[in-house]
Amino acid sequence: MRVCCRRKTEIADLEAACAAAWPSIPEAVKAVKNQLKDPLADRAPVVLLKASRIVRTEAGGFALVDSAGNTLKLNDVYRLPQKSTRLLSLVDPLLLEDSCLLVMFEHQMDKGCLAAQPLTLIQEERVVRLLY
Repeated sequence: MRVCCRRKTEIADLEAACAAAWPSIPEAVKAVKNQLKDPLADRAPVVLLKASRIVRTEAGGFALVDSAGNTLKLNDVYRLPQKSTRLLSLVDPLLLEDSCLLVMFEHQMDKGCLAAQPLTLIQEERVVRLLY
């Protein structure tokens, strides 16, 4: 019988994850769209994006802004039964600056758009899971 032990997540682990995050929203979206064209690929890719900041939109939603000023509107995807985008309003505002955001993408054919639902925020040693 094999016993598995989990080690604690260290700051270096989180730094390595953020270092591997996509720094550019347009490049990440292009890669996701190319993946969605492949019939054998995952229909809901999960991507880690670097966020210069996460802001409220005029409509009351949220958008991710990268270092070049490109934006990505955050929406909830259909395939997940839980909504997490609205939970960003409850997060410490300091976490919405210079962080990494794990998002799940989905092509919403009825709306003709690509939706991105936030799953986890990472900033230095802080991790906030919006969805389990």
